Amino acid sequence: MIPSDSIPDIISNNQINVIRLVNPGYIGGGGSTGSGCIINKQYGLLVTNVHIANDIRQLNCHYLIKTSDNKIISRYRNGRVLYCEPYRDLALVSLEFTGSDDKDNELTDQFVLADQKPADFGEQLICIGYPKPYRLQSMTLGYVCCGRRTFNETMFSYSVSSFIHHSSGTISGYSGGPLIDEMGRLAGIHHIL
Repeated sequence: MIPSDSIPDIISNNQINVIRLVNPGYIGGGGSTGSGCIINKQYGLLVTNVHIANDIRQLNCHYLIKTSDNKIISRYRNGRVLYCEPYRDLALVSLEFTGSDDKDNELTDQFVLADQKPADFGEQLICIGYPKPYRLQSMTLGYVCCGRRTFNETMFSYSVSSFIHHSSGTISGYSGGPLIDEMGRLAGIHHIL
């Protein structure tokens, strides 16, 4: 159980690790938005859902950085999709830092990954994401409802396995956002079923 007085600290320590992603070439050309999680600040690597990346090679990424005087500043970069694993609904994306005309990699933090053990039944998780159509983060809090399970995703013609079923609010735009445990670690990636 996450103590209620520690929830604001967990959120403020991790909000800069959550990225808003825009896929302008989503099915039907209408565009799509979701969230992503920074897992390696040195190389600008993040994870999101395959259904956000959806077989394109570039995403528009909006992220936050913390300055030396603790101010939060918004930044925009392109992201290149490096790898997609449809059976886990995970995509690996690299932020593109162009070099000379642009600032170097300015990411200031990344998620600490939780142990590989499955989340426990009844464990509380925090979910942070960018709900559509807003450009501000929000959060929900929920519990692990049952063990890992497999889901047949008919929209994209593949089965996705090893889901953590949780009771956090399912808000459009949260897909790809983090499920954070009581230690502030990345325990999973949000996907709306």
